[in-house]
Amino acid sequence: SFDVLANLRRSEPPHHKTPGELAASSMMSTGGMTFRVDKLEEEGLVTRAPSAEDRRVVNVGLTKAGLRLIDGVIETHLQREAALLQEFNESEQALLSSLLSRLEASTRGAGLAEVVDG
Repeated sequence: SFDVLANLRRSEPPHHKTPGELAASSMMSTGGMTFRVDKLEEEGLVTRAPSAEDRRVVNVGLTKAGLRLIDGVIETHLQREAALLQEFNESEQALLSSLLSRLEASTRGAGLAEVVDG
């Protein structure tokens, strides 16, 4: 659920995407995305609405409650990350960043980022 809310938050206002766009950018199957969106909709954190441009297309968007929740969670998440990184000096942080970038690139190259149903 965090990934879906954060994914929507990163999109331009009004913070909505199609379920297919969410699935692709979240490395998740469309079935897994439908399950998560259903749950988030029940909790009042997202809505589904037909696209203004094409009524066959459905957009998933953040509600005000969803936006408040993800903004608070992200702030806490960033504080925790900063605390964890304090354990490393500047050169270690740079090395870690480089290694994580390589790992991310290797998962994309191996096709691991295409469909992962968490």
